[in-house]
Amino acid sequence: MPLPCPHSASPLRRPCALLAVVAALGLALASGGCAEAIPEKVVLKPEGEKVEVVSEKPNPDLYVALGEVVGTASGVDKDAAYEQAKNDLRNQVSARGGTVVGIDNVDSKLQMGTRKTVVKLSGTAYKAKD
Repeated sequence: MPLPCPHSASPLRRPCALLAVVAALGLALASGGCAEAIPEKVVLKPEGEKVEVVSEKPNPDLYVALGEVVGTASGVDKDAAYEQAKNDLRNQVSARGGTVVGIDNVDSKLQMGTRKTVVKLSGTAYKAKD
């Protein structure tokens, strides 16, 4: 059972309650308030090397869609960031059991406060029908 606040005589003056709210907010920001770092280098896994990147949807008679995948990377050189994002995308597809990925969208923007470009590739993962 929580201890009573010694300052709770007046409903307008509750510094203990205010302190609890501020502490909870601080803890929330410290534990999850920061965005996850965007990698500059993404190692292409052996399974990811087997994933083929295509610009058009594969034949639906031969392939089944597994769903959307996203690859992200950043770098000073936007072409290098694109290649690293593609590595991330291929790794994501292989983790889902896919062998082909069709890139549906390419988004790039400058990362605020840095000279880096963030590249985000969105696509659809596919695998051959059984």
